[in-house]
Amino acid sequence: MIAASAISFVALVSASFAKDAVSDPRAKDGKEMSAGKMDAGSSPEMKKTEKAPASVDKGKPQTKCPVMGGLVNKKVFTDYNGKRIYFCCNGCISAFLKNPDKYMKDMADEGVMLEDSPVAK
Repeated sequence: MIAASAISFVALVSASFAKDAVSDPRAKDGKEMSAGKMDAGSSPEMKKTEKAPASVDKGKPQTKCPVMGGLVNKKVFTDYNGKRIYFCCNGCISAFLKNPDKYMKDMADEGVMLEDSPVAK
């Protein structure tokens, strides 16, 4: 909830500056820069090699079935390559196991961060 508020604040501040060009003393040529051309959260000082905050790197938790796209049922899952994958129904587990790498790639492309499988004791 805090992150959503911070994003809303940044969007509001960015929108208020988007209409006007502003002078930036850091600009080497002394020309005006439009604040609207900057991405929210970026700054001229940010180096291209800087990593995003850890919260951004984590990705989003799995909330939808990789096969059917419906909401997951946390009681319906399988473990694959050390990760726990949730599904909407038992039928989707069978479909997943026929081509697991396809579904794993699709989830990775969507930024889904899967939970680790519990370690057996």
